[in-house]
Amino acid sequence: MADPIRFFFDFTSTFSYIAIHKIDDLAARYGREVDWIAVSLGHLFQAQGITPPPMIPAKFNYLKVDFPRSCAFADLPCTFPDPFPPDVKLARYTFLC
Repeated sequence: MADPIRFFFDFTSTFSYIAIHKIDDLAARYGREVDWIAVSLGHLFQAQGITPPPMIPAKFNYLKVDFPRSCAFADLPCTFPDPFPPDVKLARYTFLC
């Protein structure tokens, strides 16, 4: 069998939300397993001194247009959590345990 697809995702990422719903079907189509790896983009941004995109007004305004459009294209429901970005520490810890 082929090596698994190493799938890195973050619970707060809008791009991860879409990919999470597609990765298993994609892997099955090619006879691959998925190695799910949760990451914290917030910590990665902080370590690199990068401002997260939702904290930059122009990028967040674009995200509010792009995310619903991308969800519609992927045939997925789209709702921004309130507050955004949500606190996902518990979800990440639960996934990792």
